[in-house]
Amino acid sequence: MRRAPACLLVLSVAASCFAVSCGKGPAEVTAQSTPLPRANMVVSPRAYVSLQPVPRGRTFELALVAKIRPGFHINAHEVLEDYLIPTALEAELPAGFRALETVYPPGVLRKLRFSATQLSVYEDSVTLRMKLQAQPDAPLGPNKVPLTLRYQACNDEACLPPVKLPVTAEFEIAPAGAAARPANPDIFAAPPRPKTSSPQRNARGTVARIECTRADVIWESAMADDPALGGV
Repeated sequence: MRRAPACLLVLSVAASCFAVSCGKGPAEVTAQSTPLPRANMVVSPRAYVSLQPVPRGRTFELALVAKIRPGFHINAHEVLEDYLIPTALEAELPAGFRALETVYPPGVLRKLRFSATQLSVYEDSVTLRMKLQAQPDAPLGPNKVPLTLRYQACNDEACLPPVKLPVTAEFEIAPAGAAARPANPDIFAAPPRPKTSSPQRNARGTVARIECTRADVIWESAMADDPALGGV
């Protein structure tokens, strides 16, 4: 408990150093008026499936609904500045499943204190959707797909270290031609908006690590003190 204030101070300095080293932030480090939460506590994710059961050979969707702590936002998938780390959804697919695409909604534009220009962010709640296909040899019965949500959370004054959160999607695989009913219609009724994953955008995280070496060193030190923060 006695180490927590030092860690919070390090995170605050990291955010300012991160912005200054990229030439985008304030020239001075300002103290936070309230303690910052841990990075892995800012977002609460939950996974949903579009069909139950999923017949072999059928295409279906997974949706990850991420609820964001009030007063914070996370970077959108399509970031507007090279030093920002985009939100990304990854899946560790077991045998018998094929990924078709991942769909990200557009962010909202916000002007924050540490940026000279507007940034594209997600706030309040965001839904990320992944389209999969159950192959003819998909294992029958209960199945799980491990998902990983990567994000960086910020408020109007500072950014927390990037973090990865594990989430599990659970569903049932049925024989080909079996009857299937739509599941979670409130989430999957609206068609996904056409913002798909982009390797070029995902590579921006690498650019940020090169340009912001000082901030990375501070982040790594903070995460060494608190392994629960996760990695980039």
